[in-house]
Amino acid sequence: MGFAVDPRRLPVDERRGSSLIVPAGFKYRMHSHPFLTVILPARNAEATISSAIASTLNQTYRDFDLWVLENGSSDRTAEIARGFSDPRLKIFELGAVGFQGALQFAIENASSEWLARMDADDLMFPDRLKIQVDMIRQRPDIVLVGTSWAILTPFAHIFERLAGSPSREVNTEILAKGRNFADPSVIFRRRTALEVGGVDSEFTTGDVPLWFRILERGKGWEIAEPLHLYRIHAQSMCHQDNFYVQGVSARAKYAPHYLKNWPQGRQPSDFWYSIAVLELQAGDSDAVRQAARLLDGKGLRRTARRLRWFSYLGKVGSRAYHYRNRNLSRYRHRPEWERLFAPLLEAEQKSSTMQTSLDMIHAAVDR
Repeated sequence: MGFAVDPRRLPVDERRGSSLIVPAGFKYRMHSHPFLTVILPARNAEATISSAIASTLNQTYRDFDLWVLENGSSDRTAEIARGFSDPRLKIFELGAVGFQGALQFAIENASSEWLARMDADDLMFPDRLKIQVDMIRQRPDIVLVGTSWAILTPFAHIFERLAGSPSREVNTEILAKGRNFADPSVIFRRRTALEVGGVDSEFTTGDVPLWFRILERGKGWEIAEPLHLYRIHAQSMCHQDNFYVQGVSARAKYAPHYLKNWPQGRQPSDFWYSIAVLELQAGDSDAVRQAARLLDGKGLRRTARRLRWFSYLGKVGSRAYHYRNRNLSRYRHRPEWERLFAPLLEAEQKSSTMQTSLDMIHAAVDR
Protein backbone atom coordinates (compact mmCIF):
# COMPACT_ATOMS: atom_id res chain seq x y z
CA MET A 1 0.00 0.00 0.00
CA GLY A 2 1.25 3.50 -0.82
CA PHE A 3 0.18 6.99 0.21
CA ALA A 4 -2.05 9.51 -1.55
CA VAL A 5 -0.06 12.14 -3.45
CA ASP A 6 -1.67 15.04 -1.55
CA PRO A 7 -1.72 14.19 2.16
CA ARG A 8 -4.50 16.74 2.75
CA ARG A 9 -6.97 15.05 0.37
CA LEU A 10 -8.05 11.98 2.26
CA PRO A 11 -11.14 9.87 1.40
CA VAL A 12 -13.29 11.07 4.31
CA ASP A 13 -16.19 13.44 4.92
CA GLU A 14 -16.01 17.24 4.67
CA ARG A 15 -15.58 17.98 8.39
CA ARG A 16 -12.24 19.39 9.45
CA GLY A 17 -10.22 18.28 12.44
CA SER A 18 -11.78 19.87 15.51
CA SER A 19 -9.59 22.10 17.69
CA LEU A 20 -9.79 22.88 21.38
CA ILE A 21 -7.74 25.31 23.45
CA VAL A 22 -7.39 23.53 26.78
CA PRO A 23 -7.13 25.43 30.09
CA ALA A 24 -5.14 24.01 33.00
CA GLY A 25 -6.93 21.23 34.85
CA PHE A 26 -9.38 20.65 32.00
CA LYS A 27 -11.00 17.20 31.70
CA TYR A 28 -12.10 16.23 28.20
CA ARG A 29 -15.36 14.28 27.86
CA MET A 30 -15.16 11.90 24.90
CA HIS A 31 -18.17 11.15 22.70
CA SER A 32 -16.52 8.32 20.74
CA HIS A 33 -14.96 5.10 21.96
CA PRO A 34 -12.39 3.81 19.44
CA PHE A 35 -10.22 0.80 20.18
CA LEU A 36 -7.17 3.04 20.44
CA THR A 37 -6.12 6.69 20.38
CA VAL A 38 -2.97 7.77 18.58
CA ILE A 39 -1.32 10.53 20.60
CA LEU A 40 0.95 12.91 18.74
CA PRO A 41 2.68 15.58 20.89
CA ALA A 42 3.74 18.50 18.68
CA ARG A 43 5.69 21.68 19.30
CA ASN A 44 6.98 23.92 16.49
CA ALA A 45 6.56 21.10 13.99
CA GLU A 46 5.09 22.98 11.03
CA ALA A 47 7.66 21.52 8.61
CA THR A 48 6.76 17.87 9.30
CA ILE A 49 3.37 17.69 11.06
CA SER A 50 1.46 17.26 7.78
CA SER A 51 3.33 14.08 6.81
CA ALA A 52 3.06 12.66 10.34
CA ILE A 53 -0.72 13.16 10.37
CA ALA A 54 -1.20 11.87 6.83
CA SER A 55 0.78 8.69 7.39
CA THR A 56 -1.34 8.02 10.49
CA LEU A 57 -4.71 8.67 8.89
CA ASN A 58 -3.74 6.46 5.93
CA GLN A 59 -3.26 3.38 8.11
CA THR A 60 -4.86 0.15 6.91
CA TYR A 61 -6.30 -0.19 10.43
CA ARG A 62 -9.05 2.42 10.88
CA ASP A 63 -10.60 2.13 14.38
CA PHE A 64 -8.73 4.93 16.12
CA ASP A 65 -8.81 8.61 16.95
CA LEU A 66 -5.77 10.81 16.36
CA TRP A 67 -5.01 13.43 18.99
CA VAL A 68 -2.56 16.16 18.03
CA LEU A 69 -1.35 17.52 21.36
CA GLU A 70 0.07 20.93 20.49
CA ASN A 71 2.13 22.17 23.43
CA GLY A 72 3.44 25.71 23.21
CA SER A 73 4.22 26.21 19.52
CA SER A 74 5.15 29.60 18.11
CA ASP A 75 4.64 28.49 14.49
CA ARG A 76 1.76 27.16 12.33
CA THR A 77 1.65 23.63 13.79
CA ALA A 78 -1.98 23.81 14.99
CA GLU A 79 -3.14 25.67 11.88
CA ILE A 80 -1.68 23.01 9.57
CA ALA A 81 -3.22 20.21 11.63
CA ARG A 82 -6.65 21.87 11.40
CA GLY A 83 -6.39 21.76 7.60
CA PHE A 84 -7.10 18.01 7.49
CA SER A 85 -10.62 16.70 6.83
CA ASP A 86 -11.08 13.64 8.97
CA PRO A 87 -13.49 13.25 11.90
CA ARG A 88 -11.00 11.02 13.72
CA LEU A 89 -8.61 13.96 14.12
CA LYS A 90 -8.74 16.13 17.26
CA ILE A 91 -6.35 19.01 17.91
CA PHE A 92 -5.72 20.11 21.49
CA GLU A 93 -3.84 23.35 22.11
CA LEU A 94 -2.51 22.61 25.58
CA GLY A 95 -0.12 25.51 26.05
CA ALA A 96 3.46 25.10 27.24
CA VAL A 97 2.94 21.84 29.15
CA GLY A 98 5.88 20.09 27.49
CA PHE A 99 6.14 16.57 26.14
CA GLN A 100 5.38 14.86 29.45
CA GLY A 101 2.41 17.13 30.12
CA ALA A 102 0.93 16.29 26.73
CA LEU A 103 1.40 12.57 27.40
CA GLN A 104 -0.26 12.84 30.80
CA PHE A 105 -3.23 14.73 29.32
CA ALA A 106 -3.88 11.83 26.92
CA ILE A 107 -3.51 9.20 29.64
CA GLU A 108 -6.06 10.98 31.82
CA ASN A 109 -8.57 12.03 29.16
CA ALA A 110 -8.69 9.49 26.31
CA SER A 111 -11.60 7.02 26.35
CA SER A 112 -9.86 4.18 24.50
CA GLU A 113 -8.26 1.25 26.28
CA TRP A 114 -5.06 1.60 24.25
CA LEU A 115 -2.85 4.59 23.42
CA ALA A 116 -0.45 4.60 20.45
CA ARG A 117 2.57 6.91 20.50
CA MET A 118 3.62 8.93 17.49
CA ASP A 119 6.04 11.83 16.99
CA ALA A 120 5.40 14.95 14.94
CA ASP A 121 8.46 14.49 12.72
CA ASP A 122 8.13 10.75 12.07
CA LEU A 123 6.00 8.57 9.79
CA MET A 124 4.20 5.24 10.12
CA PHE A 125 4.46 2.35 7.70
CA PRO A 126 0.91 1.69 6.38
CA ASP A 127 0.38 -1.55 8.36
CA ARG A 128 1.94 -0.48 11.65
CA LEU A 129 -1.26 -0.19 13.71
CA LYS A 130 -2.85 -3.28 12.15
CA ILE A 131 0.11 -5.50 13.00
CA GLN A 132 0.32 -4.15 16.54
CA VAL A 133 -3.43 -4.52 17.18
CA ASP A 134 -3.29 -8.09 15.85
CA MET A 135 -0.55 -8.83 18.40
CA ILE A 136 -2.59 -7.26 21.21
CA ARG A 137 -5.54 -9.50 20.33
CA GLN A 138 -3.31 -12.59 20.17
CA ARG A 139 -1.71 -11.77 23.53
CA PRO A 140 -4.32 -10.29 25.88
CA ASP A 141 -1.77 -10.47 28.73
CA ILE A 142 0.54 -7.81 27.30
CA VAL A 143 0.40 -4.16 28.34
CA LEU A 144 2.83 -2.71 25.79
CA VAL A 145 3.91 -3.49 22.23
CA GLY A 146 6.59 -1.65 20.26
CA THR A 147 8.28 -2.18 16.92
CA SER A 148 11.67 -1.84 15.31
CA TRP A 149 12.26 1.17 13.10
CA ALA A 150 13.81 2.49 9.92
CA ILE A 151 15.52 5.88 9.65
CA LEU A 152 14.98 8.77 7.25
CA THR A 153 18.04 10.95 6.64
CA PRO A 154 17.96 14.71 5.93
CA PHE A 155 18.59 13.78 2.28
CA ALA A 156 15.40 11.65 2.08
CA HIS A 157 17.12 8.26 2.02
CA ILE A 158 15.64 5.45 4.10
CA PHE A 159 17.61 2.75 5.88
CA GLU A 160 16.40 -0.37 7.63
CA ARG A 161 17.84 -0.91 11.07
CA LEU A 162 19.01 -4.51 11.15
CA ALA A 163 17.27 -6.20 14.08
CA GLY A 164 19.46 -7.37 16.90
CA SER A 165 16.97 -10.09 17.85
CA PRO A 166 13.71 -11.67 16.63
CA SER A 167 10.33 -10.57 17.92
CA ARG A 168 10.24 -11.32 21.62
CA GLU A 169 8.66 -10.70 25.00
CA VAL A 170 9.93 -7.59 26.79
CA ASN A 171 10.33 -6.96 30.51
CA THR A 172 12.12 -4.37 32.65
CA GLU A 173 15.40 -6.30 32.34
CA ILE A 174 15.40 -6.09 28.53
CA LEU A 175 14.33 -2.45 28.70
CA ALA A 176 17.25 -1.68 31.00
CA LYS A 177 19.90 -3.71 29.14
CA GLY A 178 18.91 -2.93 25.56
CA ARG A 179 15.65 -3.13 23.62
CA ASN A 180 14.90 -3.10 19.89
CA PHE A 181 11.78 -0.93 19.73
CA ALA A 182 11.44 2.80 19.20
CA ASP A 183 9.68 4.88 21.86
CA PRO A 184 7.24 6.54 19.40
CA SER A 185 6.32 3.10 17.98
CA VAL A 186 4.73 1.92 21.23
CA ILE A 187 1.09 1.07 21.90
CA PHE A 188 0.35 0.76 25.61
CA ARG A 189 -2.65 -0.03 27.82
CA ARG A 190 -4.04 3.24 29.17
CA ARG A 191 -5.56 1.67 32.31
CA THR A 192 -2.16 0.33 33.32
CA ALA A 193 -0.60 3.76 32.82
CA LEU A 194 -3.28 5.25 35.07
CA GLU A 195 -2.69 2.60 37.73
CA VAL A 196 1.00 3.51 37.98
CA GLY A 197 0.27 7.24 38.10
CA GLY A 198 1.06 8.10 34.50
CA VAL A 199 4.32 9.82 33.62
CA ASP A 200 7.09 10.28 36.17
CA SER A 201 7.26 14.01 36.99
CA GLU A 202 11.00 13.75 37.78
CA PHE A 203 11.72 13.50 34.05
CA THR A 204 11.06 16.00 31.28
CA THR A 205 11.99 14.07 28.11
CA GLY A 206 11.60 10.57 26.76
CA ASP A 207 9.18 7.71 27.45
CA VAL A 208 11.52 5.27 29.23
CA PRO A 209 10.37 6.03 32.81
CA LEU A 210 6.77 5.34 31.77
CA TRP A 211 7.77 2.09 30.06
CA PHE A 212 9.51 0.95 33.26
CA ARG A 213 6.39 1.74 35.28
CA ILE A 214 4.07 -0.07 32.89
CA LEU A 215 6.30 -3.14 32.54
CA GLU A 216 6.34 -3.53 36.32
CA ARG A 217 2.62 -4.37 35.98
CA GLY A 218 2.67 -6.67 32.95
CA LYS A 219 4.45 -8.08 29.91
CA GLY A 220 5.53 -6.24 26.81
CA TRP A 221 6.29 -7.36 23.26
CA GLU A 222 8.63 -6.00 20.61
CA ILE A 223 8.10 -6.68 16.92
CA ALA A 224 11.33 -7.09 14.94
CA GLU A 225 9.77 -5.77 11.73
CA PRO A 226 10.42 -2.03 11.14
CA LEU A 227 6.99 -0.38 11.22
CA HIS A 228 8.02 3.11 12.33
CA LEU A 229 10.01 5.58 10.23
CA TYR A 230 12.19 7.73 12.45
CA ARG A 231 13.38 11.00 10.95
CA ILE A 232 16.90 11.85 12.11
CA HIS A 233 18.18 15.41 12.21
CA ALA A 234 20.66 17.32 14.31
CA GLN A 235 17.89 18.71 16.56
CA SER A 236 16.30 15.30 17.26
CA MET A 237 15.50 14.73 20.93
CA CYS A 238 17.65 11.59 21.05
CA HIS A 239 20.73 13.56 19.90
CA GLN A 240 20.50 15.95 22.84
CA ASP A 241 22.76 15.37 25.85
CA ASN A 242 19.83 15.76 28.25
CA PHE A 243 18.05 12.82 26.59
CA TYR A 244 21.00 10.54 27.35
CA VAL A 245 21.34 11.87 30.90
CA GLN A 246 17.66 11.28 31.63
CA GLY A 247 17.86 7.77 30.17
CA VAL A 248 20.67 6.95 32.60
CA SER A 249 18.72 8.54 35.45
CA ALA A 250 15.66 6.45 34.62
CA ARG A 251 17.74 3.27 34.82
CA ALA A 252 19.31 4.44 38.08
CA LYS A 253 15.82 4.83 39.54
CA TYR A 254 14.02 1.81 38.11
CA ALA A 255 16.79 -0.72 37.37
CA PRO A 256 19.94 0.28 39.29
CA HIS A 257 21.36 -3.26 39.30
CA TYR A 258 21.73 -3.11 35.48
CA LEU A 259 23.36 0.31 35.45
CA LYS A 260 26.84 -1.02 36.28
CA ASN A 261 27.07 -2.49 32.77
CA TRP A 262 25.77 0.66 31.10
CA PRO A 263 28.34 2.64 29.02
CA GLN A 264 29.86 5.46 31.05
CA GLY A 265 29.15 8.63 29.12
CA ARG A 266 27.77 9.10 25.61
CA GLN A 267 30.00 7.61 22.93
CA PRO A 268 31.44 10.47 20.83
CA SER A 269 29.94 10.46 17.35
CA ASP A 270 29.31 13.46 15.13
CA PHE A 271 25.82 13.56 13.62
CA TRP A 272 26.98 14.59 10.15
CA TYR A 273 29.65 11.91 10.08
CA SER A 274 26.92 9.30 10.69
CA ILE A 275 24.83 10.83 7.90
CA ALA A 276 27.76 10.86 5.47
CA VAL A 277 28.43 7.17 6.13
CA LEU A 278 24.79 6.31 5.43
CA GLU A 279 24.75 8.42 2.27
CA LEU A 280 27.85 6.59 1.04
CA GLN A 281 25.86 3.38 1.32
CA ALA A 282 23.00 4.98 -0.65
CA GLY A 283 25.48 6.06 -3.33
CA ASP A 284 24.53 9.75 -3.08
CA SER A 285 27.89 11.46 -3.62
CA ASP A 286 26.41 14.98 -3.47
CA ALA A 287 24.86 14.26 -0.06
CA VAL A 288 28.17 12.85 1.22
CA ARG A 289 29.99 16.00 0.15
CA GLN A 290 27.37 18.26 1.74
CA ALA A 291 27.77 16.39 5.02
CA ALA A 292 31.58 16.59 4.63
CA ARG A 293 31.39 20.37 4.29
CA LEU A 294 29.55 20.54 7.62
CA LEU A 295 32.27 18.37 9.16
CA ASP A 296 34.86 20.80 7.78
CA GLY A 297 33.04 23.59 9.60
CA LYS A 298 33.46 21.66 12.85
CA GLY A 299 37.19 21.25 12.35
CA LEU A 300 36.97 17.55 11.38
CA ARG A 301 38.87 18.16 8.14
CA ARG A 302 40.72 14.85 7.98
CA THR A 303 37.49 12.87 8.34
CA ALA A 304 35.74 15.10 5.81
CA ARG A 305 38.58 14.70 3.30
CA ARG A 306 38.47 10.89 3.59
CA LEU A 307 34.69 10.82 3.06
CA ARG A 308 34.96 13.10 0.01
CA TRP A 309 37.66 10.84 -1.46
CA PHE A 310 35.37 7.80 -1.19
CA SER A 311 32.43 9.79 -2.62
CA TYR A 312 34.41 10.69 -5.78
CA LEU A 313 34.88 6.96 -6.46
CA GLY A 314 31.11 6.50 -6.81
CA LYS A 315 29.76 3.00 -6.25
CA VAL A 316 33.26 1.58 -6.03
CA GLY A 317 34.05 3.96 -3.18
CA SER A 318 30.80 3.12 -1.43
CA ARG A 319 31.48 -0.61 -1.58
CA ALA A 320 35.10 -0.15 -0.51
CA TYR A 321 34.20 1.99 2.49
CA HIS A 322 31.54 -0.38 3.74
CA TYR A 323 33.72 -3.41 3.20
CA ARG A 324 36.37 -1.82 5.41
CA ASN A 325 33.73 -1.02 8.06
CA ARG A 326 31.45 -4.04 7.55
CA ASN A 327 31.48 -5.00 11.24
CA LEU A 328 30.08 -1.58 12.19
CA SER A 329 27.19 -1.41 9.72
CA ARG A 330 23.78 -1.77 11.37
CA TYR A 331 21.69 -0.34 8.53
CA ARG A 332 20.68 -1.36 5.02
CA HIS A 333 19.57 1.05 2.31
CA ARG A 334 15.93 0.46 1.22
CA PRO A 335 15.12 2.34 -2.03
CA GLU A 336 11.70 0.63 -2.26
CA TRP A 337 10.69 2.26 1.02
CA GLU A 338 11.76 5.62 -0.39
CA ARG A 339 9.30 5.06 -3.24
CA LEU A 340 6.58 4.13 -0.73
CA PHE A 341 6.94 7.38 1.21
CA ALA A 342 7.85 9.60 -1.77
CA PRO A 343 4.34 11.12 -2.20
CA LEU A 344 4.27 12.35 1.40
CA LEU A 345 7.84 13.63 1.39
CA GLU A 346 7.47 15.36 -1.99
CA ALA A 347 4.28 17.10 -0.81
CA GLU A 348 6.11 18.13 2.36
CA GLN A 349 9.01 19.57 0.37
CA LYS A 350 6.64 21.45 -1.95
CA SER A 351 4.78 22.91 1.03
CA SER A 352 8.06 23.94 2.66
CA THR A 353 9.24 25.65 -0.54
CA MET A 354 5.95 27.53 -0.88
CA GLN A 355 6.10 28.71 2.73
CA THR A 356 9.70 29.89 2.29
CA SER A 357 8.64 31.91 -0.76
CA LEU A 358 5.75 33.47 1.18
CA ASP A 359 8.07 34.36 4.06
CA MET A 360 10.46 36.06 1.61
CA ILE A 361 7.59 38.04 0.07
CA HIS A 362 6.32 39.13 3.49
CA ALA A 363 9.84 40.13 4.53
CA ALA A 364 10.21 42.24 1.36
CA VAL A 365 6.86 43.94 1.98
CA ASP A 366 7.81 44.66 5.61
CA ARG A 367 11.03 46.33 4.46
